[in-house]
Amino acid sequence: MTDVLPESALGGFTVLTQQWHSASAAAHVAREQGGDTVLVVVPHPELTRSPALRRRFRTEAELAARAVGPWVAPVREAGEARLVTGFRPALALDTVVTRHGPLPTPALRVLGSALAESLARLHTLVSVHRGLAPHTVHLTADGPLLTGFGPLGAATRVDPVGPRLTLGFLTPEQVARQTPGPASDVFVLGLLLVYAATGGGPFATATADEIAEADATLDDVPQELRPLLDRCLSKDPAGRPSPGEIAAELAPDGAAALLAQGWLSGPVTAELAEQAATILASEPPAGPRTLVDAPPPVNDAPDESVPPRPLGRRHLLTGAAALVVGAGGGWALGHGTHGTRPAAARPAPRPSRVQGAAPTALWHYKAVETGAPAVNWRDSRVILPVIGQLVGLDARTGKVRWSKDANIDSDVALIHDDLMLGGTYRGLVRLSAETGSIKDTDTKFTLVEKFLAQDGPRVWFMAAPGLVCYDAAERTEVWHTRLPKAYTSDIKAVLGRDTLYLQAYPKPDDAPKGKARFAALDRGTGKIKWEKTVGGVTADAHAWISPEGVLHAEETKWARLSAWDMDSGKRLRTYKSDADIPLSKPRAMLWHGNALYVTSATSGDVYRFASDGDLRWVSQAQGDLFSTVTYADLAMVDSGDLLLRLDQQSVVAIAPDTGRPLWVFQGVGEAKFDNGLWQVSAGSRTAVFSRAFGKHYFALPIG
Repeated sequence: MTDVLPESALGGFTVLTQQWHSASAAAHVAREQGGDTVLVVVPHPELTRSPALRRRFRTEAELAARAVGPWVAPVREAGEARLVTGFRPALALDTVVTRHGPLPTPALRVLGSALAESLARLHTLVSVHRGLAPHTVHLTADGPLLTGFGPLGAATRVDPVGPRLTLGFLTPEQVARQTPGPASDVFVLGLLLVYAATGGGPFATATADEIAEADATLDDVPQELRPLLDRCLSKDPAGRPSPGEIAAELAPDGAAALLAQGWLSGPVTAELAEQAATILASEPPAGPRTLVDAPPPVNDAPDESVPPRPLGRRHLLTGAAALVVGAGGGWALGHGTHGTRPAAARPAPRPSRVQGAAPTALWHYKAVETGAPAVNWRDSRVILPVIGQLVGLDARTGKVRWSKDANIDSDVALIHDDLMLGGTYRGLVRLSAETGSIKDTDTKFTLVEKFLAQDGPRVWFMAAPGLVCYDAAERTEVWHTRLPKAYTSDIKAVLGRDTLYLQAYPKPDDAPKGKARFAALDRGTGKIKWEKTVGGVTADAHAWISPEGVLHAEETKWARLSAWDMDSGKRLRTYKSDADIPLSKPRAMLWHGNALYVTSATSGDVYRFASDGDLRWVSQAQGDLFSTVTYADLAMVDSGDLLLRLDQQSVVAIAPDTGRPLWVFQGVGEAKFDNGLWQVSAGSRTAVFSRAFGKHYFALPIG
């Protein structure tokens, strides 16, 4: 069936060619008015006549948008009438196997680990995926690409009753008319890998009886993969491995690490390069364009959403050149990507979901024990304070340059040149960042757990019976001040030009009327200037103090976020939240470039307020909208052009000016399944990410 559609019905997209079609939809390579190339997936007309199937298409399209991360195409728009994603030259798995034969073992490891990583991520969003099939898994120079997100995408036939699947890709649970679960996806993954390895299935005739009762035949599968696939194809769902276990077994350092060795054969790479060159040579036709099996699309995206930048002609040309030599590119999305800033008079928009994968990690290091956040020294050395050990890595390669047995109980502070300072049970230790050699130990201050603030050689920390200012270059105590009772070791400090501001988290007995306590000390002498409460800020409220002495905090009683001048106690402004997307329970806060960035403890969303208190944008939390993991921290890289939202699931990079999500990083291999909050130590060119109480460190390029 052929529909002739005016170009306006495509919302600015002009179709160039069809990349693939399935029982439920067709995918068209298209070019937008700005010259960028995208993939527009439209359901077949007969499908759109069924309200139930239209809803199913939308559900699966929305899941594609939520399944942010590697091995999934970045989504621009998701609705009942179309799904728009970034475009990448790709071939379906069944096409590759038919034309070029089964995949070799290294490619099978990449395929299996990438799909397992995707399933692990999807299982945090839905109980069962049901979207794996030879035609929904595509191969690109950058790795596998999952294009199916439910039974409709995986269907080999669609009628008014619903999707129908090839019997060979059903599971014992479905044959027995039982409800499928996460383990059902693992069984299908096993079927898919057998197909990729042999060109066939593990069952001779794939009848219902065989699927339910017969043992899998794996004689033609590479020997090293048979035990794992045999477990995946267990009749008992409880006997199958989890997606995380599969990913870790196939690629201990993650699928991305295997890609560095190249993964596609020469003929497949050549066909991808030819596809890229064909698209490059295509010019949009004049007048209306014919779409095969395409109903008129409807723009379901909010008007104020900010679209990502997919591959343009220049990026596509670069990708084609890379394909020839087997190199992998990205999705042409990074911290230099910008959208359109909303006008101040308009309601604050909710930017679109994450559109691209994170930059490829420069290196990954697994420590022997859990450790504290890394310290980045001049983008030359990365210092890792792990339990019982201090390790110095080459910042560019991740190779170990030195390792010292040392129990550093505090943070590690970089003083000057290559001089570092750390706290141990024996005292304050000074050592070299370049070599790790210990210079000396000051035994006066033992058991220092945390450096509260630092300015050049001076550091501030708690030591009985109060707060100490210490000059690490001179190895001298500058001053030592006894603090009021409410100020225990659980305090925060912010350095102003002449003042050190303190925020206490007192116990109930030390907090009259439940109010939070704040203090200001002279930086040079340690003399307390004042100590007081501010506004209606309570001890359980999250607050942030700027170096200029401005306090940002929620007054719990009135559920409003305000700013005060701490010296005078005068309220400066109240931040205005939009009625449609109100800020509830502000958590992490960050002031940068005359703007306040705040995360919500209720939704995990990030809000940006201007200095006048007006809301500029809201960036929606990624992942499961109903997840209870809403605590998130914030960090800004030194250049100021990349805001990082860090939670227990992922790191999301956001454009500070627009709120536009740029990429997501979740770690690789077993590190993806740790539960600690992500942390970052950023230099000018490299950021090192790790989880709280974790062993894995990843370096990503940021400049």
